[in-house]
Amino acid sequence: MIKIIEILLFKNLKLILSSFILFTIAITPYSFSVFDKLNSGGYESINSAFTKASKIEAENFPESVAELSIAFSYQELNYQEVEFKKSFDEFLRNLKINFPNLLIITDISSKTFISTDNKSILILLSNISKDKSNLLNYLSNISKKNNGVELFYTSGEIVTNEINKLVKNDVTKIELFTIPIVLLLLVIFFNSFKIALTPIFVALLAIIFSFFTLAILSNYMDISIFAVNIITGLGLGLAVDYSMLIVKRFKEELDKNNFDSKISALFTLRSAGRTVIYSGAAVGFTLLSLLIFPINFLKSLGVAGAIVVFFSVISAIFPLIILLAIFGNKLKFKEKNNKSIFFEKIGKIVIRKPILFFTISSLFLISLLLPIKDASFSQADHRILPKNNKVLKDIEYISNNFNNNNDIKIIIDRNNNYNDLEKVIANSKNNHVLSYDSSNNGYERYILNTNYPPGDLKNISIVKELLNENKDIMVTGLSAGIFDSQRAIFDKLPYLILFISFFVFLIIMLFTGSIIIPIKAVILNFLSLGSMIGVLKLIFIDGRLDFLLSDFIKTGFLDLSSLVLASVVAFGLSMDYELFLLARIKEEYDSSKDNEKAIIYGVANSAKIITTAALILAIAFGGFVFTSITSVMMLGIGIALTILIDATIIRAILVPATMKLLGKFNWYAPKFIKNINLKH
Repeated sequence: MIKIIEILLFKNLKLILSSFILFTIAITPYSFSVFDKLNSGGYESINSAFTKASKIEAENFPESVAELSIAFSYQELNYQEVEFKKSFDEFLRNLKINFPNLLIITDISSKTFISTDNKSILILLSNISKDKSNLLNYLSNISKKNNGVELFYTSGEIVTNEINKLVKNDVTKIELFTIPIVLLLLVIFFNSFKIALTPIFVALLAIIFSFFTLAILSNYMDISIFAVNIITGLGLGLAVDYSMLIVKRFKEELDKNNFDSKISALFTLRSAGRTVIYSGAAVGFTLLSLLIFPINFLKSLGVAGAIVVFFSVISAIFPLIILLAIFGNKLKFKEKNNKSIFFEKIGKIVIRKPILFFTISSLFLISLLLPIKDASFSQADHRILPKNNKVLKDIEYISNNFNNNNDIKIIIDRNNNYNDLEKVIANSKNNHVLSYDSSNNGYERYILNTNYPPGDLKNISIVKELLNENKDIMVTGLSAGIFDSQRAIFDKLPYLILFISFFVFLIIMLFTGSIIIPIKAVILNFLSLGSMIGVLKLIFIDGRLDFLLSDFIKTGFLDLSSLVLASVVAFGLSMDYELFLLARIKEEYDSSKDNEKAIIYGVANSAKIITTAALILAIAFGGFVFTSITSVMMLGIGIALTILIDATIIRAILVPATMKLLGKFNWYAPKFIKNINLKH
């Protein structure tokens, strides 16, 4: 592969570079249209029992599947008062006149359409697709008029549009925060402002190309809006990381080759370029493991992650190495010792008392892991919006003030001679049937009132009990959808763990020629991920660090999909640092056969680039704390935290301590494995 890239790259440097730049300029406008093509849904399990049940419901009870819900209130009056009724009738009359195609469902004689405080009436609208935009503008204008009428309205599309808008605004805000800090770290690392700009250039290229690819793919598959956050976080972090490796190696080659920039770039491609390709393959392949889940949200983010990793590699190799080949000898690299004296001292201290440091570090990480035992997990809903958001307030008002939340709906197929209805109702004795309807095709639907808001953990437990004890019934509604997604994720989770563990084991085994080091790496990676989940529980469930974060709703659970995503991304990124550290350790061990010397050498000579790269990635994802969306905030904090734990406690203390304790057993492997030589 490297030979092919060499032929492509060095045949006509200036033509390839100019073509690359012109193509980038041409695609940039279309690339940023991606924001309008993504969605905030996709948490449902594909082709599951819930999906099929929802389809049956839509086909057999189409009139009751509301596309828009409105709560009408007038001057805080009781709905039975004359002025309220007059204003309400006028609102309905004008609605029918302006939008004659609407199907309007409301009933003031039914308690299900009256709020618990008797001050609002619920209106359900269907068949709104033709007049959707005009209808929403019409409702917005009524809400703005100071005539006593107050409207609370919501739909799935309104929530999606609001999340998309906030994500788009947040990306700009986050990049304005992260890029200056990343640039400062690069200036410190390279000791040159001009050279520090090259990784930023590469990161921007990777992000633009990823947006462009995603904009095209969105025409053929549903892609989550949160792909934007993954692309900006990984694009900035990884592209900078890879650029640092290449520029650092180019500087070394330039010194060896009498400042011949073209020859130096060629040797850089063969060494650091190869490292970048292997690292990108490892991270990208790990992210593609998300395709295991039958959840579009995770599938689309796995694809988006793999895309940005691919373009981070491409951008680091093609335009960057070409730029170095053409202009590299004009760059002024200042001498700087690559060896970290500080981390060398830490390495020496750790291997002097490995049992002590291993015990303290392990106990510390295990203590961070302990809060998991009390954690609850569910799927994200509208509560990921900020507390003061109008869309959120409208949903919460309708959910909390009306019994008709349609959250748990039991569907029975009488064609299958299902006669255990009494058993279903008996199992729901603490809830009462709110309404009943039937279709001409033999389906019956029973809506339960649980007195809990849609998506509540208690409702999810009720759905679980219903489905576990009644195999032939179908259940729809928000809580049923969440339960279905959770079950799909937990069912596939063991396969994900096995897949990633095997993949990490295989790569590190081939890389080091050892079967012990990869086992250690897998165990330590899972320990750091467990610590991440424990800390996230303390922050997002228990409310620790509220004073540092924006005001968000505590739902009492961690978003399971975002947690899986954060874990997979963090696991993939840790591969990069693991391989880089082990490369230095193995390099010295192969030369001296001295285990202690190899450990100290590896820690000291990889510390600067690992620490800088980890800080940059942590800042790229840590910038997500400035987002308005709780799931994104959790994702960013989780990944940033794991990266920092990985680059400090794991790499600086636990890896040296365990390798010291294992001694020569570190390098044990059967003979056929030792004969395999995979150069980093």
